[in-house]
Amino acid sequence: IFKSSVIGSSNGNANIVPSSSKVLAAGADPSILSKDNRSALHVACRDRKTGVVYLLASKLRQDVIDKQDSSGRTALHDACTSGQPESVYRLLKSGANINYKNYKGRTPLHACAEYPLEQSLSLLQEHSKNVYGNCSSDQYRPVLSSDHPAWYKSNYETNPHLSDQDSSRIAVVVKELLMAGADVNEFDKNGQTPLDLSLLFDCREMLSALRSAHPDIKCQKLERRSPNLKMLKLLVQKCNIDINARSREHQYRYSSYESNYGDLESKGLHWLASADSFWQLEGIQYLVEKGADINPTNEKAQTPLYIAAAGTTENNIGSYEGVWRSQCVDLLLGLGADSNIVAKNGLTPLHKAESSADITRSLLGAGADLSAGKTSPIFNAIMAQNAEVLTAILDAGGDVNAVADSITIKPSVTDQARTALFCASFTLGLNRHMPDSIPQIKLIINRGADMYAPLNDRETLIHYLFEHGEYEAICAYLDCHDKINFDARDQLGRTIILAACNWTGVAPGYNHKHWFAKESPLVMRLLEYGANMMAVSNDGRNALHYLLDNPDIEQDTIMQVLEKEPEACKKMLNHKDNEGYTPFHIALRVLRPEVCFRLLDLGAGLIDPDPTGATALHHIASQYLQQHRPQRGQDLQQKHLDGHHEKVLKLWNFVSATGAGELCVLVSEFAVVPCEVPMSRA
Repeated sequence: IFKSSVIGSSNGNANIVPSSSKVLAAGADPSILSKDNRSALHVACRDRKTGVVYLLASKLRQDVIDKQDSSGRTALHDACTSGQPESVYRLLKSGANINYKNYKGRTPLHACAEYPLEQSLSLLQEHSKNVYGNCSSDQYRPVLSSDHPAWYKSNYETNPHLSDQDSSRIAVVVKELLMAGADVNEFDKNGQTPLDLSLLFDCREMLSALRSAHPDIKCQKLERRSPNLKMLKLLVQKCNIDINARSREHQYRYSSYESNYGDLESKGLHWLASADSFWQLEGIQYLVEKGADINPTNEKAQTPLYIAAAGTTENNIGSYEGVWRSQCVDLLLGLGADSNIVAKNGLTPLHKAESSADITRSLLGAGADLSAGKTSPIFNAIMAQNAEVLTAILDAGGDVNAVADSITIKPSVTDQARTALFCASFTLGLNRHMPDSIPQIKLIINRGADMYAPLNDRETLIHYLFEHGEYEAICAYLDCHDKINFDARDQLGRTIILAACNWTGVAPGYNHKHWFAKESPLVMRLLEYGANMMAVSNDGRNALHYLLDNPDIEQDTIMQVLEKEPEACKKMLNHKDNEGYTPFHIALRVLRPEVCFRLLDLGAGLIDPDPTGATALHHIASQYLQQHRPQRGQDLQQKHLDGHHEKVLKLWNFVSATGAGELCVLVSEFAVVPCEVPMSRA
């Protein structure tokens, strides 16, 4: 009850302090903790209820004021994150400990750097809605504004000059903590100081306050001194250690998770090149000045530059590693590091820079060789789905038609040549999504990549994509339609529209993508761009042959084509391929009753059997009992559309009434017996 009175309204303290006083006077115990070990004082500090903080701080014991919640945060942590100088001042006057650390090893001074994040969350709360369409709220985080009328604001809300949104207030909090003796050089568990966090979270007011209070912190160059650097100098100067000594065992930090700089044969520069803290850059400078080899290699033949080139990475617990690696690369290059040393895995620092365009440009500017390594670094940028890095490599002369032999795309890709555009057109690796590859695809096409490059002796790149690619990837090509020759043929004589009629993918809005809005079928888009519907491949097949023989294509697509191009379809209906099949023969083989009726309306011949001797009734009867659609490229079995069996029976009756063929049904692949109607389904 007391915490509810503390939460109260998010628009000031005027009406909440009296209610809290009444609850206390009625005997409420403010020292009682919630299940996550939070006290009412935690709540008041988080909710920016300064008046309540004053009230509670005057009544609580010291141990309650310094009580740490389940994450190790004290009320002072919350007051600092919320940016409330008055609350911080009152807690400090009440003896709050400035040195307590949360589970990340962060002190209240560290917590000040989280102020911009707290503000962002408050803004997000204010302007967002939850999944049910209602305004989202957080009972512990007040919104930053309200729609109350002017009379309410003038009487109850905080003076606008003292608003919680005033970012300069965090600078006051920082100064209060520093005056109370907070240590600006205290490290958290990630080896970061309050200054590091102010840079990481872009808390400029905190950075300015630290700089004003401690001019020795050289913020202009982002330099800082640490005990680690002093220890390094002590070991070199006083203990005469070998600065080129190599590690003799794996030493992975924090866990058994493998890292580059913990490998056997690593030297000091390898460890420093991890660049998790800025002092490590000074350490590199110091060791090189003392004669350390700038290009040592570990057991994997990786140099410090190779390690630094990986850029800033996010680990599996949500924290970042290597926040200073971009500066570290520049430092190493300036000290003479060789950017073209190839590691045992066949990669150079340029390959490792796939996540950072700045590092990529630095390496290229220092003479990194695009031909060094087992493959072009273009493929690393493609796998990382980083268009900015890819642009930098292409600007430096990277071959837009580069080919790699060792890249795994998907099991069905076997003997196809792996060109840069081909690899960009498919998702490579886990947790990769095709929409993130669209910028790379368009970039490579616009830079002149050969879309018609043969992948093997059967197909070209663009034909393979229109047959096997994802919908989004194909649409990226169509967005560049002015660069596409839609009449181009592959080795089988297929034009692009013929390949698209054989598409194995799933369009948005269908099957396992049914929750997406339906998009225009690819074949329809090709027709809009002028693709020739009447084209015939080397085996004598036209678009209808391919379309009707494709069990993966949606019926909607077929019906739309028949409706849009009725005259062209009439001309193609009775055209036989090299084996003697007409499109209607194919339609009966992959039975869709509605499609068959539409083909009959357009003039399809019903009397002639197919080259195997099977008539329409053979095909209808043999498929009547099937519960699932025939399929080819999809992994999941798809059920027939609603009413399928009733429509099949209707088609049977129609064909029977015309007298087209004997009334017989296949009882096996090679035998038929007479019957009057298809067998009833079990």
